[in-house]
Amino acid sequence: AVIPGANHITILTDARSYWQIQQFIGATFGGASAYDPRADDGRILWALLGVLCAFAAAFPLIALLMAGAPLAAEEAGPLPSARATWAKLGMIAGGVVITVIVLRVWSFAADAWHVDVLQTPFTWLHMALADYIASFAVVLALVLVGVHRLLRRPVPWPGLARWGWQLAVAAVCGGVLYLAIGTLATAAWARLLVDGLRSWRFVIITLAQVPLFALFVGMFHDEPRWRGGLAHLGAFLLVCCGYVGAIALDRSLFFLSLVVPIAGLLFVAFALLGSWLRIQGRALGLASAALMAGIFAWAVAAIFPIVR
Repeated sequence: AVIPGANHITILTDARSYWQIQQFIGATFGGASAYDPRADDGRILWALLGVLCAFAAAFPLIALLMAGAPLAAEEAGPLPSARATWAKLGMIAGGVVITVIVLRVWSFAADAWHVDVLQTPFTWLHMALADYIASFAVVLALVLVGVHRLLRRPVPWPGLARWGWQLAVAAVCGGVLYLAIGTLATAAWARLLVDGLRSWRFVIITLAQVPLFALFVGMFHDEPRWRGGLAHLGAFLLVCCGYVGAIALDRSLFFLSLVVPIAGLLFVAFALLGSWLRIQGRALGLASAALMAGIFAWAVAAIFPIVR
């Protein structure tokens, strides 16, 4: 049966899917089904509440970790003007446009030379859409570094003070979020960890995302509290706009449209986490970038299909 308004992913959680299965079993083997799809809808709402509570618990956890082992405070300096903030966002917007064009030209050249294994720089991952997402992050990071070099500005990498502790903070927070939310989201697999084929791809995708997220953190770390949070969110949303632009230029990336709303929700969460880490008044730029990259990479590696 066809489920109106559902695609190959949302059909898994659509209440009508289970109802259709029940109807088929009843018609094939006999017996009426008393299944009420509204019961599942109610459970989904409670599950969403649990996800929100688990995410909220990360904020006091971060504060607790900071109280246990304080880090050196970031150097204070003059606050940038609103015009400077918009200039940074404009730089990212320009970088997104260049990235979309570079990846489209790359794909066009691969088609012209019949080199399917190089459709993107990360085609060798053999994971649907993950190759483009990883490639987009790496190319955009390179473009932003190049623009800073061209303008003779220092590349705004976040501070690496106590980098080991920063990575430990990211690992603890990421682990708690995974146990509270990640295992819930992958309950259909009935196991604690993703399999080996996905695990190594998770590591590669994380490493591909870290430089871009670190640049975002570094570019806005000296902004006023709330303006910095909004600017950080704006940078992430520009990445979503880049995905939309890529779809418009290459219809073979149509299924990337499934990623845009999920990425948008994750990016809002990242902006909140990044703002909270900045509020702690500590040099936690690397921890923030690593945590966000790990969450985004897990969402990609655990869900997207492996293709050959």
